[in-house]
Amino acid sequence: MKKLSFVALAAAILLGTGSCQKEETLETTTIDQVDQEVVAENLLVELDELTDEGIDLKLSVLKSATVERMYLGDGCAVITFDKESMPQKMVIDFGDGCVGKDEKTRSGKIIITSSAFENLSFERVKTFENFVVDGEKVEGTITKKITFSEEELTRVALIVEDVSVTFEDNTTFTRKGNLTREHSFGIPGVRADDANKTWGEVVTKRANGATITKTIEETTPLLYKVLCRQIVSGIATFSNGDSTWTIDYGNGDCDNTATVTRNGETRTVKLRK
Repeated sequence: MKKLSFVALAAAILLGTGSCQKEETLETTTIDQVDQEVVAENLLVELDELTDEGIDLKLSVLKSATVERMYLGDGCAVITFDKESMPQKMVIDFGDGCVGKDEKTRSGKIIITSSAFENLSFERVKTFENFVVDGEKVEGTITKKITFSEEELTRVALIVEDVSVTFEDNTTFTRKGNLTREHSFGIPGVRADDANKTWGEVVTKRANGATITKTIEETTPLLYKVLCRQIVSGIATFSNGDSTWTIDYGNGDCDNTATVTRNGETRTVKLRK
């Protein structure tokens, strides 16, 4: 199977778009935008995991020094918790920028509010203040309604996203999503063996008004492994007018690759870390 970069892939999609949606589709499938879809998906799932790690470090009954860090390096980010406010508020402040355990540079603040952080079933709301990850800025609101199953050691969250992502080249898109995310826990205090599955629908709108609808079926959810900090399996289907394509993230290996299928042609692509 021929390997190619996202640049070549996007160019192939661009050349094959349908004529009835030609102008919109050409703009929607410019060189970097397929790459951006994948980067944004991974970034937002990763953001969920990073937030959980910050909450664990601040509230865990274990000493914070014994909680495994996958994202927040020692001294990177100041975490404050206001238990007396209503709702309660936690702030993860990266200041002017610091390098985390995952070697990514983050700056700004993640602000999380909840009626009670210690409850097993609850709602959390995330907002952002000048929050940037490796040059990509996240703004907006993410709401999670969480239910925890002690018997199965899983936590299911209904997620509503209303965010925008601005990339290093200053292109911005808005993302509105209704998703379900199931988090599976491994050994207590060990985050590396945690994983989550995500399914649902996301609508992305470009600055030019063009929209892309992404559908992830519950039968083929996107699996994110904390060990490799990456989506490693699952299928996402994209549609824009008469143009459709799919991204298959693989069989669960941390191999940094996926396959993209359009008009019956499948190619292997290298994912950006």
